[in-house]
Amino acid sequence: MTGRGGSHGERRSWAGANWAAPVTVGRDGGLRVYPYGDVWIIEADTPLPRLGADVDHAVQTALAECPRGVVLVLPEGMSDLDDDSLAVLQPLVEHAEAWPETPLVVACHDPGVLEQLRERLGGTFLRFVSSMLAGTAQVADGPEPLQTELVLPRHPASVGAARRFLGRTCEEWHLEGCVDAGSLVVSELAANAVQHTVDQIRVTLVSDGSTLRIGVRDQTRDAPATVAADIESLNGRGLVVVEALSASCGALPTGDGGKLVWARIAAP
Repeated sequence: MTGRGGSHGERRSWAGANWAAPVTVGRDGGLRVYPYGDVWIIEADTPLPRLGADVDHAVQTALAECPRGVVLVLPEGMSDLDDDSLAVLQPLVEHAEAWPETPLVVACHDPGVLEQLRERLGGTFLRFVSSMLAGTAQVADGPEPLQTELVLPRHPASVGAARRFLGRTCEEWHLEGCVDAGSLVVSELAANAVQHTVDQIRVTLVSDGSTLRIGVRDQTRDAPATVAADIESLNGRGLVVVEALSASCGALPTGDGGKLVWARIAAP
């Protein structure tokens, strides 16, 4: 088990990346994505309409690293929020609402665009600031969620290990009310990962005190699928159970070609 103070290197999953410099992604190299401590930075150097879905993909991939926060820096020359740019940014609202424990911040130097962003995209969770440094400072000044993770081999026994890991963590974090639902959820997610991945799986637990976010990462982009259920077993009950027990759930692509399947459990 490793907490926030554990080895950060173990969480760097963008294969072949030079971690001393930005990672260039996108169709025309118009996005740079890189870690800045526990915060992931996404810098757009190209007008948003030209980047299209690459922005959303970069945000999802950054979130899959389970960072302290994500800061999207808009192009310096951006002086107006047109409808095409708004359409590119709209998915961020959904991500911010789904992952409230991880601040998602949009930085823009132009005060007029900032005001338009607040008016047209503003809500409870998405944040807006004037610069990258202001965004990282806002994330750093906010409450730090509890976070821990466990790497497990591709083996059926890992399903039980993931369940026990969740039980111990909930006890340590005083989230005993999340154990029953969380055990079923992590069992199903781990069973799917063990069945379909070609390598290790990684179980990540995050909490802000009121919710428990369960993430299971594997090395395949195949969509999550259920396994045959054993009537005597807690695992294999189907992703319908995950949906029924969680406040929200979904899957994110990872930079190494895998995926992170996640679910949030509300503490009673």
